[in-house]
Amino acid sequence: MALLFQTLLRSKSDRQAPESAALSDERTTDTASRAHAAEPTEGFWRAALVIVGAWVLMNLQFLSGISFIPWDSFDEFFPQVKFVVSAIRAGQAPWWNPFMYGGAPVLGDPQGMIFTPHTLIGVLSGSHFGLHLFDVTTLAMELLGGLALVRYARRYSGNWLTPILGALVFMVGGVATSRLEHVPQIVSYGLLPLQLLTLRVVCLRPSVFSVLAFAGALAAGALNPNQVVFLSAFALIPFVAFHLNEARQRGRAIIALAVAGALALLVDAPALSAIVEFVKFSNRAALGLQASSGSSLPFFDLSSLYLPGLFGVHGPQSGVWAPTDLSEDYLYIGLVPALVLITATFQRRRISGMASLCLCSAVFWFVFAMGTNTPVYGAMFNHLPGFSAFRRPADGAYFLNLFVALLIAISPKFERARMPQGMARFAIVSLWLVALGVPLALLVRYAQAQGHFNDLLIVFHSFGRRLGVVAAVLVAVQWCRRVDSRRWMAPALIGLTIVDIATVGRIVSPFAPHVRGSELAMMYANREAAAGRDGALSQTIAFLRDHGVAGTNPSFRMEALGGPLGASMPIAYRVFSTQGYSPISLSSYNHVIGAENLQSSPKQFTTLSPNYDSSAYRRLGVRYVLLYRPTLDHSGGSDAMGSEIKRIRAELSGSTWAHVLDAPGAYEIWELGNPLARAMAIAPDGTESACEVTSFEMTSVSVRCHSPQARRIVLGDVHAPGWKACVNGEPVETEPYEGLFRSAIVPNGDIAVTFRYQPVPFLRQRVCG
Repeated sequence: MALLFQTLLRSKSDRQAPESAALSDERTTDTASRAHAAEPTEGFWRAALVIVGAWVLMNLQFLSGISFIPWDSFDEFFPQVKFVVSAIRAGQAPWWNPFMYGGAPVLGDPQGMIFTPHTLIGVLSGSHFGLHLFDVTTLAMELLGGLALVRYARRYSGNWLTPILGALVFMVGGVATSRLEHVPQIVSYGLLPLQLLTLRVVCLRPSVFSVLAFAGALAAGALNPNQVVFLSAFALIPFVAFHLNEARQRGRAIIALAVAGALALLVDAPALSAIVEFVKFSNRAALGLQASSGSSLPFFDLSSLYLPGLFGVHGPQSGVWAPTDLSEDYLYIGLVPALVLITATFQRRRISGMASLCLCSAVFWFVFAMGTNTPVYGAMFNHLPGFSAFRRPADGAYFLNLFVALLIAISPKFERARMPQGMARFAIVSLWLVALGVPLALLVRYAQAQGHFNDLLIVFHSFGRRLGVVAAVLVAVQWCRRVDSRRWMAPALIGLTIVDIATVGRIVSPFAPHVRGSELAMMYANREAAAGRDGALSQTIAFLRDHGVAGTNPSFRMEALGGPLGASMPIAYRVFSTQGYSPISLSSYNHVIGAENLQSSPKQFTTLSPNYDSSAYRRLGVRYVLLYRPTLDHSGGSDAMGSEIKRIRAELSGSTWAHVLDAPGAYEIWELGNPLARAMAIAPDGTESACEVTSFEMTSVSVRCHSPQARRIVLGDVHAPGWKACVNGEPVETEPYEGLFRSAIVPNGDIAVTFRYQPVPFLRQRVCG
């Protein structure tokens, strides 16, 4: 590796005379951006090996299986992928998930995770698929983006050092570390440099291959249409104009871009149409601007770009003191990249077109990430179509990190550039003092107001120590007579960056908790035999399987208050649950039952369903209510969640329709005595009789009934657009019953009803077969 670092900068440009090199660096962008120039390939594979090596070092905790990516990755997205993979491997279409919210669309969910590398890896790996492979796949998307960024930035940089530093920032800086939990967004984020690279190739050399490559990069992103994908349409537009300006055959390039876009849209049309329909009938349509305030970054968050471990990320700080969310407020890119960025502004007589574009983009996306703290986001939310369906302006930080990484990547080499003089230098210094000083002053004020000024001092001490180490290493490399500084400067800067970022969040808590510290993580990592002291969660899952709540054809549902079964764990183990963990759900279910993440939020009943004896809960077939024992045992009743669980326990205890079971495991289990069968036949006079569910799949449920008269068959699953019914082989319309449940009118006699789900609106047919 050391030899690789030493030879990294040995290129023709390094062997040029210093005076000619200085002039060359000033004109790098102008000459490199000419359309007839070939794509730079010299030394790419050497740089790629360096990046792969750095990626391995900075992800050792995850790659070795010691740590796992926490929070949403673990609580929401891994269970979702596990469900999709298990459905596909069982030969079933994963378009509908019956195990959460009484049933919910998956193809229509913008974060459904069907068309991601994680699902492909899961299907191919079979029984070996677990949390470790899932996390490695997430990290691999950042590596893909880092490699593409180096290739893209090389055209606008006169050396190989700064593109590598830019790639490191892209792979592990800011959101690349703190937002690893948001797996769909990381997948889309990893594709952004590849989309930029293929966009440029299409503009410079339009061909069938380049058109297909760009269309594939666009389609891969849009098949996973989260907010990063949505925002990328705005982020990439200026680069389309920039690269068209580079093109020699501009008309041909425009046609090629149009063809690529049309191909991507054609490939993605089924999924996108399902998403549009789901959003229309979901809770997202009701979101207001105020819903974005909780994810709007304050201006002083800008200081987290260069201050290590802010807001309780590392060190002996007294808890987390992030202004919004710890993962959103962490923007740290490392001291060396930050110094490169600052130094680069003093090394150009004039800013290049690409640098101007990246700088303006970085500024815009940070302003966007500030959300409701500026009028910019509000104007876009109110006037641009689609924005009102999203609630997290902090997602603009993905693009901030991308464009900061690009700015670093295209920076000139230090010893080759000419310094500005006079007023130019004064203006640059003044701008940096404002950019660094104002957020810092606001940060100090915030820390004092929150009672965390001493914690801020810890951060300042860490910053000083790291800055001292960087200065000492650079001075040692520069002045050691036995060392060729030109050969060792690159490995020194890269090594410092690796150690800096890795030790301030990448491989340490809270962003890299240990697998052995979590029973659920052990289960997800296929280490169930060693999970926890007594395998309490495994015991609860076994109980649910034995009592008709889990398996291939469950008869009843459960609702878990607290703990992992209150979130998305049930869908990973095919447990019939009323709740889950997804920000999008059908508005009908929200209205009647309420869609909640009961792992972290207290249970809230609705006016239509005020308790578990309500009609809707009975028709859902809720037979068991699970109360998380650690919450019951350790909550003093002062927190809202613990108080509500104890209130519900008292209500169940005083009822005539519930009793507690003597069941071991992580939950105290209460059995309800009043659930209805999965399918019921309802006569015109209101009398009901049970039907038999003869076949159960993700997108198909078959019911057999005997009815002496025409009746309505009601299935205790949620109705949604796309569900059709076939009665004795003839198509009939399905209707929502009581505003929520799936139903169809059937004639008298022996009846076979099959409900089938067709997720794509324009492909639906009224046929049975």
